[in-house]
Amino acid sequence: MLQEWKQRAEDSAAQALLADLRYRPIAPTEVRLERSAAEIAAFKELEKEFGCHVEKEVQVPAGQGWLRFQGAVVRGEDLVGIDIREHHGRGIAYFQIEHLLDLCAKLKFPRFQKCVVYLVVVSDGPVDADSAVKTKLEHLLSASGVEGYVRMFRSNELRARFSL
Repeated sequence: MLQEWKQRAEDSAAQALLADLRYRPIAPTEVRLERSAAEIAAFKELEKEFGCHVEKEVQVPAGQGWLRFQGAVVRGEDLVGIDIREHHGRGIAYFQIEHLLDLCAKLKFPRFQKCVVYLVVVSDGPVDADSAVKTKLEHLLSASGVEGYVRMFRSNELRARFSL
């Protein structure tokens, strides 16, 4: 009876808001199903730099939970996590990067001594905006105390290099 009352209340609230009354599965057109050309090219460039395959969509056990990276490799006893952002001249979500760096500084990994972060930006925005993004990311890294590196790539150069 309580569930029936709850459903009636939700239905009347939805009608008042002119919202759909029932759940539906998310459509394939509403989610991103594959990597962008910029991400594919960035991974290829990093594989050349590291000299090994970069595992994509990695979830690493950390403390009582896990940490998710877009890509990762291992350097000695260290986890190297990769975060790729696309820059179209309108900035990037620095707060997400700050959160990632904060987690890497605090979390303990059962299989790794520490976490090294590669912040990768693939840009197709104005060239002069790239230096401001790189400076901000380097500042975030130094403030966090986490070992990390910034890689800035131009989208058209990467796409041409890897025929994408």
